[in-house]
Amino acid sequence: MTPSVSFSICQLTPRDVALMEAMMTTFGEAFDEMGTYTKARPTKGYLERLLGNHSFIALAALKE
Repeated sequence: MTPSVSFSICQLTPRDVALMEAMMTTFGEAFDEMGTYTKARPTKGYLERLLGNHSFIALAALKE
């Protein structure tokens, strides 16, 4: 029997800049493109504006 894993899906907001940065690191690791996702990171202000823009959606699956 496979153990149950609890997770939730959330839409990131301007308060989730740290989570967005963590996602960029995860993308770099997953796609073997660390430089692409981590070398020249956007500023906190840019990410806040991006995550607050209604034409941009970032979703995260959070485990427990």
